[in-house]
Amino acid sequence: MTKGRSAPLVTSRATSSSTADVRARRTGEPPSRVRWVGGVGDGEFGAVGQHLKGLGSTLEARKSWFCTAGTVICLGAGITASDGVRVETVVDNRNLGEGGSSGFALDAAARPRWAHLDGHGGWVFPGGTTALHTLREARTGAWSDINTTSSAERRTRTYQTLWLDHGVDPVGASYSYQLMPGASRQTVAARAADTGWLKVAANTAACQAMAVPALDLVCANFWQAGSAGPLSVSAPASVLVRSEGVTGTLRVSEPPRTGQPFEVTWNRPVRRVTSADSTVEVLAAGKALRLRITPGTAGASHRCDVALI
Repeated sequence: MTKGRSAPLVTSRATSSSTADVRARRTGEPPSRVRWVGGVGDGEFGAVGQHLKGLGSTLEARKSWFCTAGTVICLGAGITASDGVRVETVVDNRNLGEGGSSGFALDAAARPRWAHLDGHGGWVFPGGTTALHTLREARTGAWSDINTTSSAERRTRTYQTLWLDHGVDPVGASYSYQLMPGASRQTVAARAADTGWLKVAANTAACQAMAVPALDLVCANFWQAGSAGPLSVSAPASVLVRSEGVTGTLRVSEPPRTGQPFEVTWNRPVRRVTSADSTVEVLAAGKALRLRITPGTAGASHRCDVALI
């Protein structure tokens, strides 16, 4: 089965993990102007966030992707618009090739908690959802549809699309789901049943934060100064904390790239700081760790290693 030639067949309304209204758009619309786009990572796990503003519309949202072991945790909040148009979040949009025979399974509960696509992986919806829609369809297109100097040869491929419907003119809508690439149906169903694997500390327009206790991982995207779980910041920031035994590592970035110093507090007992980047000033250790970050304007990650009590 040939799965190639995906780009000319991926519609602008079905880009994976996007949130958008369903109206048609003109080619060449300018990009939106937002400050908070970016995140922080340690080479294995990561936190990524986007302050979304619609193109030529009133749509606004905060979106986060927390990348962990075999799972991307996707959170959306503050989804608001007033243009009289339905707003959707595309969970995924998979090219199944010419035949399109991959088996698709959906939890039979009234509020489905998971879905699975053979050969691709699955999705978990904590607590279940009534907003999920699915569609399998054949799409026909050519490279010349998106680039006038390219081939006009038309090809057909089958796609499986999953999306969440936020309704017309949503106010403060939100979503939460887990993407599990390559996972088996049994693994996806088991994850949906394991309500303790993921702890969402916040999913609002002010902050999106989560913890995976089994990985000793805490991540947060702060859209403004505030607190979530064990973390507090004095300005917008992205924070990733990992613990392993008696050691811990905190990484921080400032996606808005103002370059202004700010403070971060990790409310966990710390014996001492063992190393820190030159941009990190230790203000306090002991009952909690308090740092001042001088970030610069390149959106870089700033690291602090500690010994835990």
